Amino acid sequence: MRWILRCQQKHENCQTSPNTALPTRVLDLGDGLLPRKIKILTTNGLVAPYIALSYCWGNPDKMVKATAATLPLWEEDLPWDILPILFQDVIRFTRKLRIRYLWLDALCILQDDSQDWVRESANMASIYSNSYLTVAATKAASPQTSLFGTRWTRVEPGAQSAGKMSISSVKVAQFSNNEDIYVRPQLRLAHERFVEIDNAEEHVEDSPLLTRAWAFQERLLPVRTLHFHAEEMVWECVSGLSCECEEFHDERYEGRPVWLKESLINSLKTYATPDELGYVWLDVVTEYSGLRLTNESDRMPAVSGIASKFSGKALGRYIAGLWETDLARDLCYEQGRKPEIGTVQSCDINAVTRSQPSWSWTSTPLNGLTSISYNSVLYAGFEQDFDFKVLHLSCLPATKNPFSWVTSAELKVRGSAIDAKFKSLSESNLEIEVGQHQSFRTTFSVDSGSDLRPLQKLCCLLVGYSIKSSLKTETYQFSIVLAECPSSRYKRVGFLKTERTERDELFSQASVRTFDLA
Repeated sequence: MRWILRCQQKHENCQTSPNTALPTRVLDLGDGLLPRKIKILTTNGLVAPYIALSYCWGNPDKMVKATAATLPLWEEDLPWDILPILFQDVIRFTRKLRIRYLWLDALCILQDDSQDWVRESANMASIYSNSYLTVAATKAASPQTSLFGTRWTRVEPGAQSAGKMSISSVKVAQFSNNEDIYVRPQLRLAHERFVEIDNAEEHVEDSPLLTRAWAFQERLLPVRTLHFHAEEMVWECVSGLSCECEEFHDERYEGRPVWLKESLINSLKTYATPDELGYVWLDVVTEYSGLRLTNESDRMPAVSGIASKFSGKALGRYIAGLWETDLARDLCYEQGRKPEIGTVQSCDINAVTRSQPSWSWTSTPLNGLTSISYNSVLYAGFEQDFDFKVLHLSCLPATKNPFSWVTSAELKVRGSAIDAKFKSLSESNLEIEVGQHQSFRTTFSVDSGSDLRPLQKLCCLLVGYSIKSSLKTETYQFSIVLAECPSSRYKRVGFLKTERTERDELFSQASVRTFDLA
């Protein structure tokens, strides 16, 4: 197809290596000779192009899965009639492109082998990055939905299901020379979804795949992706966007960054500074945390592929979702509230977050109600306070994947701090008492599960400032709010953003102290 050829021939930033080894297992679709039997192939380092599939699992009980028992059978012959319609469609499409190998997780990872799952989930970055093309079943909520089903759109923004209408052309007139006139609805849903950001929940019906956390890295990491959207096919590569109706060729979209994908891949390919890489990571976490998960235990594995791409890029060690050399800025996250979507198993939440350090965003259960935001530092910039120092940092990974959960983590820091008493919390404002009856009302993001009590003793640790600029009339101080634990260690209970004045009133009585953070 022309999009693939143009990308291969004209996009300098989209070139991939022709000598890339296949993933551990792939579907072998045959060599084009009859009979064209399908089987699971253990590749043993075989080099060849392959297609990867990004899709929604839907109901896992209805999913056809590779297991230790089925693998030997399906290595000989994978029966066509047990495959859901989506998998059948992708196989047909892959064969049309004359590509022999296809990767999809349900059939290429042993779903009843935890060690195989951990090992292969850690390889997601290379699997999607090295694919010749990733096919995204963007419109399908499950594998029971066809890749080539009826296309539809909505006439009015925000309309419910009754507002759906087919995008098929309708004959409305005929000229005297027997030329026909056809019209179709104007397409807009795909354009809005792919150009704007932070709008996944607004497109849950036309782009269900893009609301899913697992699909986030599957969209970011491939060099080129073909989306089968409810309205039309959309091409997304490092160099740009294209669509069937050619709206993206309009001058309104010229030179427009391709969402986060372009900045991520280009930053990782070039000699980006640690500061630039750090901001990209904060953007990744902010976007990712607002997406849906069925199992909270998947949250760290589902972003580990992206994290692994940052490894070795001057950010130091990866510690529970944060980077060693950028730790001060990484500590400045806020927890936000979002509409309940009820897609996480509540029984799974405490078990996986309890062992995570309170100073990391990984300790926040993203149970459909909470999201993580780094917008304060993304929009205002960040400069580390002179007194803030990291004295000790270590962690013990929970699995062989170093970019997943941790069993334990230790952090000792030193910085300017003030003692305070919690007085009241109203909406996003915190009233604290410092010194002799000095009260301050500040913008405060309280961490979930903190359960602050009236007159509870707190400590505000200054981490950094927003960057001064001639374009900004206000600058801010960024602090993490701590509460002492029985073990004499301190637990993070929130994030404080205070306007910085010439006198720096809030921290005028600060002293430099050392904290062991739990």
